[in-house]
Amino acid sequence: MRTRPASFWLASALIAITTLAALAEFLIQRDNLGSSSLGMVAALPLLIKTATAALGLYLIFRGWPRRIGRGMHCRKCGYRREDDGRIVAQCPECAAPWRWIGKFQSGQRITHRWMIILGIALFSLVSGTWLIRQTAPSILLTWLPTDILLQQLASYPDEDLVDQWSEFDQRAIPIAKLDDLADALLRKKQRDRYLSRASEQVIYGAMNRLAQPTLASKQFYSQILSAVAQAPESIIRGDSFTLRTDATFRGTTIIAQPPPRVEVIAAAYIDEDPTPIQTWFWHANVDRDDQERAFNQIFKPESTGPHTARIVFWLAIGGENAGEVEFGDNGPVLPQGMRVFNQFEVKRSVTVKEPASSPR
Repeated sequence: MRTRPASFWLASALIAITTLAALAEFLIQRDNLGSSSLGMVAALPLLIKTATAALGLYLIFRGWPRRIGRGMHCRKCGYRREDDGRIVAQCPECAAPWRWIGKFQSGQRITHRWMIILGIALFSLVSGTWLIRQTAPSILLTWLPTDILLQQLASYPDEDLVDQWSEFDQRAIPIAKLDDLADALLRKKQRDRYLSRASEQVIYGAMNRLAQPTLASKQFYSQILSAVAQAPESIIRGDSFTLRTDATFRGTTIIAQPPPRVEVIAAAYIDEDPTPIQTWFWHANVDRDDQERAFNQIFKPESTGPHTARIVFWLAIGGENAGEVEFGDNGPVLPQGMRVFNQFEVKRSVTVKEPASSPR
């Protein structure tokens, strides 16, 4: 039975190692990124590097000096001694003595120098790239195309992108691409439940450039300011009830230099009456996270039936030196340099009932 050459087993082992490494990287990235397509893209660099290194090792092995055949050859110069020729004391080619044991070798010496050189070059390319990435990753990132850099920032977890964000700060990115990156980062925040300060800064800058609120901007600012209201389902006519509202402001989401001024304006209304019963002004601190404030208002409807108690919130952001915020007939009146970035309301429906008649 003919045995397979060693090169076959080496090639099989290298292919298996490359395949298993790429598959493991794909599974890890798919779990991290939440998408098979993104996982394939993220695993592609490892597949290329592993395959290149494997090809380099295989070429070195195939090109390395070895002997083939069974003929006797001079150990010094490789001259083939004729099997049926007369026995001589020295090599006819180089005059090396053949009198002693060990002066012959079986098989012709074969060497493919170009394979060795190419294999060493491929393996050195991969190992050198890995070494540079470990010691000075910024060198590699300076060669990375901007579109590839933005794709990495948009898809990879932020905890793995410290060096990429440093490179991002060194480049001039067009506004259109920054806005596209902000949309992708918002989707990544939904996936990972967190973002780095660099990501939040990109998103905040893009939201500030919007002339009109969009679905993405409302989603972003809803993460900065939110509120929850509680009220009884029903009361007896003549009684009052309290709409208890707890608002939460997450200041560290706003990343800007210098830090902006943030004002939260709130107003309490009953039903469709445009005149507020009560107004509040809250100067929020952008350096603190999870700041809470209660906005409680007492209501006393006069008529029976369903009534809607609501509190409307406005999130206004502007320069630190902007003037005072006031409340007018149609809502907040903002000074120059400030504008409303989000408006929402929390409401509860309360039914006013007639008092139960006493039995006779």
